[in-house]
Parts: sequence; C-alpha cells; structure tokens
Amino acid sequence: MSLRICILETDILRPELVDEYQGYGQMFQRLFSQQPIAAEFTVYNVMQGDYPSDDLTFDAYLVTGSKADSFGTDPWIQTLKQYLLNRYERGDKLLGVCFGHQLLALLLGGAAGYLRYDYSSRHDADTAGTESVQALLLGRDITGMSAFA
Repeated sequence: MSLRICILETDILRPELVDEYQGYGQMFQRLFSQQPIAAEFTVYNVMQGDYPSDDLTFDAYLVTGSKADSFGTDPWIQTLKQYLLNRYERGDKLLGVCFGHQLLALLLGGAAGYLRYDYSSRHDADTAGTESVQALLLGRDITGMSAFA
C-alpha cells in the first residue's frame, strides 16, 4: 500500500527553472521516489489558494520551502497557518522543509530566527537556530522504519 502524501507548495519557481524542475512539489516527488517506500503525491499551491477538500485525507502533509518570510503576515501565510493548526489538532502528520519547518515551529510554540546570509560570498554572516518542537519523523511515524536512514 502506498503512502498518500499531500505537498503544500509555498512558492512558484523562477521562470528560468520551470523547464528543468516544474515546481517545488515535483522536486519533492522526485526526491521521495528514490526512497524504498511507495508513495503517491498530490500537490496544492497554497500561495494561490489551492488546498485539498476537507474530505480528502493523507498519511502526511509536507510544507515546502519558500522565498516568503515565515514571520510574514500575507493573507496566504495566515490561511496556511490556520490550515496547518487544524491539521495538527486532528492528529495529522506534518513535515516542513525550510520555510515550512519555520512556520510549523512558530505555529506550535517553537522559535525560529532570522539568518543573515551574504549571498555574494555564499557564507553565513551570523548563525541562527530553532528551539525544538516535538518532532514527527515522517519515515518512522508512518512506516515504523527508521526515517530515511
């Protein structure tokens, strides 16, 4: 039986990358297809207001990275926060990457901080960290196997 994973896409690729990568959701589908666990994916671009209908259920929800600020007050970010909080309260498994993990940490009582990055030299200007929140490791919690060992 395949895992059903909902990918909540939180950005749109730059036009020059679309031909090669299609979108962030497609990138994660490729990554997970290399794992020994069969999975089916459905991608929703939440920046554009695209969400699964309430009657659909998934084994896990993945929130992608984004150029957006996890501290942002954009309407789509506020809608996503409420959606994720509802899913968390239902006991759904949530996984965030970059922007997604920061948003989940902030939403669930953890902390996230700004990282100043010097893009011209490609090295960290300062370091930043997050306080831990109860982690839900996708691989272990859903399959009983070690998470992507």
